[in-house]
Amino acid sequence: MRGIKTRRRQLRLPFGVARTWGGARKGAGRKPRGRPSMPHHTRPKIDPRYPVQVTIRATSGLPSFRSPRVFGALRRAVSRASLDGFRIIHFSIQQDHGHFIVEGDEARRARGGMHGLAIRLALAVNRALGRKGQVIGDRYHARPLTTPRQGADQVHR
Repeated sequence: MRGIKTRRRQLRLPFGVARTWGGARKGAGRKPRGRPSMPHHTRPKIDPRYPVQVTIRATSGLPSFRSPRVFGALRRAVSRASLDGFRIIHFSIQQDHGHFIVEGDEARRARGGMHGLAIRLALAVNRALGRKGQVIGDRYHARPLTTPRQGADQVHR
């Protein structure tokens, strides 16, 4: 029987065998991390003609940003963050977040300046507290201030 080819059949699994992988199931996916995060939608285009009001939140578990040691470090970081084509016009440090009104000569410079500011703030907080780890809790929230009234309302809240 050397020359005869026999066709082999794949055996079938009986019904009732539960699969433990694949498909939608209860408890699947990334677990929530506390308060809701800033959605990952495309941010509005930054128009260099208008200043932008930006909010940066801290992670939970950090001491107050208004404590003398941390606030001093944040103030120094903000003073050094205004660079070529990016300016911080006004800032307000709260207990667990900061509000900033910034301007950029170009949209690219404003975006880059905001990322640089967030990095400077995180490094300053970690250095002041003698720690390592995440400081910025979420993506920054940016909103263009297209009228003078919007800017005044945001500053005096």
